[in-house]
Amino acid sequence: MTNITPLDYALYVLYTMRDAPPDRVESALRQAGVDQSRLQHSYSLVNKQNFTMKAAFADKSKILAPAIWEGVREIHGRECFMRSFRLPIWNDFLLDIYATPEGRVWDERFTRASESSTTIVTRPEALEPWSVTMEEVDAQFGPLRVEERWPPYESFSMEFSEDEGNISKYEVIFSWGLLQKVDYEGTVLA
Repeated sequence: MTNITPLDYALYVLYTMRDAPPDRVESALRQAGVDQSRLQHSYSLVNKQNFTMKAAFADKSKILAPAIWEGVREIHGRECFMRSFRLPIWNDFLLDIYATPEGRVWDERFTRASESSTTIVTRPEALEPWSVTMEEVDAQFGPLRVEERWPPYESFSMEFSEDEGNISKYEVIFSWGLLQKVDYEGTVLA
């Protein structure tokens, strides 16, 4: 396996984030001390490994080691062995990688690191990209209803009850379980 670093993998994740806000991407590249050409190089480096076509849990674990935590958790109605890793760029989050019994990757998504706190917001449109996970949005404003699911991209619809009894509708987009954007779609009057 080519010598892939945790930064390469973080840049691969960044490159594959559909609907990532361009200003956040540029800020992340500056923070990492790299440019667009390194972003593309890291994406190619990781993509060449074709991790989706093989049992890659052990390979990814080796690239991202050491794991911050490991154990069994449920995801998508299935209990899986998983490991949590710290990635450069997203200091407030851990990347959880879930394995099938055969060693394939079942899912990968960000969760909030235990030492990090989230900003409390009272309205969906106040949510900032890369500030919350899908689980956090669902807990505060859910239920989220699946519209599209093409991992790592996921799109949900959500309703928010206004004080006057009106219902505001939103589309909420995540990549790798991390919020990318919230789109207001209209209000149904009471």
